[in-house]
Amino acid sequence: MRELVLAEIVKAAKTNPDIVFLTGDLGYNVVEKFQNSFPERFFNMGVAEQNMMSVAAGLALENKKVFVYSIGNFASLRCLEQLRNDICFLNLDVNIISVGAGLKYGNLGFSHQATEDMACVLSLPNIKVYNPANLNEAKLVMAEVLKERGPKYIRLGATGQDYPLLSTPPFRVIEGKDKAIFCTGAIVDEAIKAAKMVDGLAVYSCPVLDERLERALPKILKNYKYAFTLEEHCLKGGLSGVFERCLAKMSSNRPIYRPIGIKKEICQLKSSRTNLLKAYKIDAKSIAKTIDKIVK
Repeated sequence: MRELVLAEIVKAAKTNPDIVFLTGDLGYNVVEKFQNSFPERFFNMGVAEQNMMSVAAGLALENKKVFVYSIGNFASLRCLEQLRNDICFLNLDVNIISVGAGLKYGNLGFSHQATEDMACVLSLPNIKVYNPANLNEAKLVMAEVLKERGPKYIRLGATGQDYPLLSTPPFRVIEGKDKAIFCTGAIVDEAIKAAKMVDGLAVYSCPVLDERLERALPKILKNYKYAFTLEEHCLKGGLSGVFERCLAKMSSNRPIYRPIGIKKEICQLKSSRTNLLKAYKIDAKSIAKTIDKIVK
């Protein structure tokens, strides 16, 4: 997905001279597309993410549309104070391209597993969080990112399979009866596989985590007896946090709810994403077992 995202930024930069790009010494074989086309608007800030965010804020104060590129943990947790004070507090147009979401870089260990980033970023003022599952969702997200102003966190992980994007998000990927699972990011692929094992399971994808999702959910949830969330993220905050706030406001027709995500506080394992999904029981078979257990 990052190739598509960078291509969309390069395309927009051809007609918008205010677009600038900062990288924290990462993204090789991808960021060169921007660097070669607009060398005077490309800055490698080195391994200094806190400084990079403050520089991005300064550029945005000069009416630049700033894109910042780094790995999930480094683009969020390492510079959370700068995100909060320099960017979000001032509601600046800084767009953070965060790669390696969830367990994508599982082989590199806990330091590179972005499993708390959404919870942290969603707690900040003014910022919008995007977590596309595939190329179609990424293209939809980038159209909004390039058009709208303000802080944004674009979370990119594995690339899932494409499906038609009907109406507005959340997108219903598979129709169901009395059970529905709501996913964010490429983990939706595991839910699609689980739906083949669980009779009547509807699958929804949520690439945008903001007030629009909270407004849309009550009308959808009243149609189901059971509702589940699935995310490649810890169970504190993230998509489950959005759902819990929404359910707390519903006075009637509330479904039985269960979040599915990474339960362990510290992800101590180092392995491929596929193996880690199984280890943390967020692969298709584990998802199906969890849903069957709750329903029965």
